[in-house]
Amino acid sequence: MIDWRTRRAFEAVKAYIEASENADSRVRAEAFRAIAKMPGSLTLDTGRRWFRCKQWYLHVPGGEILENHATLEDIPLLIEALRTPATLRNEDFRLSSALDALARFNGIGPIPKLEQIFDQAPDCFDRHRAANATAVTAPAQFRDQYAFECLWDCHWNTRKLGCETVSLSVPGALDRLREIEADECEFNEVREAAQERLAGL
Repeated sequence: MIDWRTRRAFEAVKAYIEASENADSRVRAEAFRAIAKMPGSLTLDTGRRWFRCKQWYLHVPGGEILENHATLEDIPLLIEALRTPATLRNEDFRLSSALDALARFNGIGPIPKLEQIFDQAPDCFDRHRAANATAVTAPAQFRDQYAFECLWDCHWNTRKLGCETVSLSVPGALDRLREIEADECEFNEVREAAQERLAGL
């Protein structure tokens, strides 16, 4: 059985990925998963370098490494990705990884670019990631300024996040939570989140 925590395993998977432009897609996907699970002490420097590469088969696993192991040192790199027009247009694969990696940093404070993506992202999955990252990095601001809007989002996970975090003092929040709780067409997870908030009253 392979010990994926060793430098030997890391170097082997790294070499495979760097030469994987025309590789079998299933094998390459397994290599991506393997390197993302390896310790950051082995992978993080490579992940940072790959994340900046134009080649998708490098910046995708680079992003997955950052999702699992990014440190405070990586915040400028991640925000730089959020400012890149091609990334914002989803012409590469960096946006989701940058958003998920920023969600590693509890309470570091507001990141205006996250708020902009939350407001403007046409993709509901990117909007959810931006909402989640904002809720983690700036919880008070998210609770007071953004969570209420999430209660109407088209993505059920975003509505659930809104139920869990919205300030109950925001006008209309209690009424909306009651609507969600009573909506038989709503996802059970969302209804349960609304019910839990209302149960505390």
